Amino acid sequence: MSGSNKPVIVFDTSGLNNLFDDPEAKLLKIGLRSAYFVRQTETNLSEIINTTDTDERHRLLDGCRSLLSAGDCIYPHHWILQKLIESYDGDPQGFDWQRIDVQFRQAEDMIARETSIDEVLSQQNRDHYKNTDREFKSIYTDARPHFDKIFEATSDPRPTIPDLLERFKQDDGVLWGFAESIYKKVGKKSFNRKNVRDFYDKCPPFRALILSLFVALYERCVRDERQGKSYRAGGVDLFYSAYLPYCNEFVTHDPKQLQALQMVAHLADLPVSVRSFDEFRKVLMLVSVPIVLKGVTNQAQIAAAIAQVEKMLAPDVVRIRYTVGTDWSGEEAVHFRILLSDAASKPRRLREVTSRVSTVIYQQIDPLNSWGLVPYLRFRSQSEQADLKEAAWA
Repeated sequence: MSGSNKPVIVFDTSGLNNLFDDPEAKLLKIGLRSAYFVRQTETNLSEIINTTDTDERHRLLDGCRSLLSAGDCIYPHHWILQKLIESYDGDPQGFDWQRIDVQFRQAEDMIARETSIDEVLSQQNRDHYKNTDREFKSIYTDARPHFDKIFEATSDPRPTIPDLLERFKQDDGVLWGFAESIYKKVGKKSFNRKNVRDFYDKCPPFRALILSLFVALYERCVRDERQGKSYRAGGVDLFYSAYLPYCNEFVTHDPKQLQALQMVAHLADLPVSVRSFDEFRKVLMLVSVPIVLKGVTNQAQIAAAIAQVEKMLAPDVVRIRYTVGTDWSGEEAVHFRILLSDAASKPRRLREVTSRVSTVIYQQIDPLNSWGLVPYLRFRSQSEQADLKEAAWA
């Protein structure tokens, strides 16, 4: 699921907004980076780009940027599905959805640098989202009267979600119509009913998205609106369902999205916990406070760990100095100043040496997991320091 052994967490944008707005945001982010691999989504980025207030948009992007070092960003749901269908279409027997790379490196760069994000893009994004939401709602609004007539013609109660799903999964059921209409847009060579059902079984992101459309149909066309739990999430909120297989935990502050995606996860048999932000926050605070306290009391341990690493990396590394403070975004950080020997700083060796030094520091000291500190590394040669004579590097 990721290159990390930590549980993977994905936030709906409402969850990210609450995280960044929280009075204890700094503390929560320390715990988050320490305990989780934070997987951001293209949908998060797009919804933040939609923000009309420029200052607020920059603030939210700053928050996303502060989490990049603790995770990655993945493609929009429709790109993910396209890549998955293309892979199955090319080799149905050898298909493995978890082997398909969905990391969206261009989005990571956009978050890191805020490149290409301006008012023009923001307006274009808002227009696209409005049109998508309008089309999504109209499909079900137009269909509701037809379903009402069916139920008004009988004295039987309206079906529950499990009952309706059982009917829809029959040989000619509506569920397979959903699945086939999406699959055949991409899967040309392998398109037939048998393969679509096989793909549904083998590909959790596809299965989750199809079931989210089913939940939308149940909520907007079948459910008695005077009774029971509401699953009336918007289209974009429902499409987060395709991200559920790519995480262990999903967090939202939208109660209807929460209920809808909990139902999708249940129906799709996904091993993911879909939780409210408030529930998640309570648990995270129990993680965050001890990390911060440990960071305050363990300065001596940091110094001891660095002294050990200096010995491991000699003679290429002459010495390592550090400062514990904050980074440009206000996050708790440790800034390493690494003085290299002139021999290690030669062009033919520099890349290899800095890569090895970085790896050793991340693995042996591990500031993020050990103390909740985001690490930053700077390198300088002995000759450079002899010319600059900066006390901080001495």
